[in-house]
Amino acid sequence: MSYTDPSGYFFDKLFKGINKALGKFAPFVAAALMFIPGVGQWAAASMWNAAAVGFVSGGIATGSLKGALIGAFTGAAFHQIGSHFNNLHGDNLRAAIGGSSDKLYNFGGNLLTSGQVAGQIASHAVVGGVISTLSGGKFANGAFSAAFAAALRANWGGNKLSDGQAKGELTEQETVALDKDLVDLNKKIRSLKSFANKADALKWAHKNIHSLSVNHDVEIGVNIFDDIGNVRLGNAVTDYYRHEISAATLLTSSIKGWEKGWVASWHSHAAGESGGFSYPDHELYSSWSQSNPNLTFHMSRINLNGSNQLDTYIGEYYVQRF
Repeated sequence: MSYTDPSGYFFDKLFKGINKALGKFAPFVAAALMFIPGVGQWAAASMWNAAAVGFVSGGIATGSLKGALIGAFTGAAFHQIGSHFNNLHGDNLRAAIGGSSDKLYNFGGNLLTSGQVAGQIASHAVVGGVISTLSGGKFANGAFSAAFAAALRANWGGNKLSDGQAKGELTEQETVALDKDLVDLNKKIRSLKSFANKADALKWAHKNIHSLSVNHDVEIGVNIFDDIGNVRLGNAVTDYYRHEISAATLLTSSIKGWEKGWVASWHSHAAGESGGFSYPDHELYSSWSQSNPNLTFHMSRINLNGSNQLDTYIGEYYVQRF
């Protein structure tokens, strides 16, 4: 029972001792806790885990039980906010796959509507204000700081191309060159007449977009839409990465008003030989198929024999040559 401490004296003394020993490095050590392998994942698993990590971090940083309790509140509060908007992200993805025309923004990795982004910023502001007040500061100052930090996470540009700065894994020069070719490609896509069918649209993407993907060594994706026999391509999109393109980015390949006619999703692997669809591809397509069972998935790649190949996803890692 020697560690039973209703008054909090034990923790106060413990954190004061650690803080004193670490000196000016105490805040940095507290922040570094989240970078210890496994700690971040453990904290993200539940509100109580997040509160526990916040308690330890706050105690070390401030050298007091009060600081630890504020840290626990901070960890728990932001965990709950994050969990709520992660769930909305999932709802929005399912709605988009089902044909919703709501415009979505990439906010800290989540696809949210403008109202949801505003709601998350406001939630951060409230928590930031409360924390500031508990710490002896002004609510308004804490609220502004937290809201400003949260707002910086939003990509309000939607699916705009790069602004000329280096993006993803590309250098600035590579980004500018790719953007120029993507602008020309999307102009060409918009000028195309309706394809006879989905197969012809896929063959066009394989012939015209796959080569661009290989030349720039970056993954590019496009969706295909069928509006009562009128088959068109959405805009070509990319994340500026060599070996990945996100679900969020693929969903921005669209034609306004045609969302319910989405019939296929295609992407191209970059330069270099590849064996087929990856496990992340499989997970994504399995999820999308549950919401839209008529959707088909396709990929262009350089096969292990060095030839260009157009594949159709048929489950697991298996491919069917188109």
